[in-house]
Amino acid sequence: QQLRDYPMPDADIPLISAIQDLL
Repeated sequence: QQLRDYPMPDADIPLISAIQDLL
């Protein structure tokens, strides 16, 4: 939920998911 605060386009959602996997 924290990453949703950042102004990222929906196209970057898969990238965010990959980053969360690393966390």
